[in-house]
Amino acid sequence: MGAPPEVIEEARRRAEPEEEICWVYEENWESVLFFFDLQTQWVVAGMGGYIGLNYAGAEAAIRLNEVPRNKRKPLFADIRIMEAAAMKVLNKKHEAK
Repeated sequence: MGAPPEVIEEARRRAEPEEEICWVYEENWESVLFFFDLQTQWVVAGMGGYIGLNYAGAEAAIRLNEVPRNKRKPLFADIRIMEAAAMKVLNKKHEAK
């Protein structure tokens, strides 16, 4: 009394997606790690589409992490580039549902 093997296999495949490797240049590593720290700062529309990051939350995180003033603008510029790229992927996945 269970699901057919092909249904079980499909469920397993979806639960454990293939791992993607993403290489990061050393000079971008700090920005990428900081972007990951902002994962709770996404603004989502009522129907689930992503609007972007909460910049006030990002600014607070920059200050709380004591990022030196001379590194804040370049860090924020990097974050915005990653945000734009992530939104394309996140919203594409949302539209596919």
